[in-house]
Amino acid sequence: SLAALAEQGFSEVMLWVLRGNERAIRFYEAAGFQSDGGTKVDHSGGFALHELRYRRPLVPGSSLSSPAASFRSTDPM
Repeated sequence: SLAALAEQGFSEVMLWVLRGNERAIRFYEAAGFQSDGGTKVDHSGGFALHELRYRRPLVPGSSLSSPAASFRSTDPM
């Protein structure tokens, strides 16, 4: 759970969601996740899966606008 991650000292959680999966995107946004603009393409299954990175702060008062959180990547897999 998010609370367990915070108790272990993590300040944020990050996940990848498939581009175009609007249902999942709405779910994560409702849970407080925000896209930070990071993208990647996963070719491990023999075809391209385009993914978007989402983050959520775990520490009250923290923001995704910090320099470390605004890092954008295009990590090819």
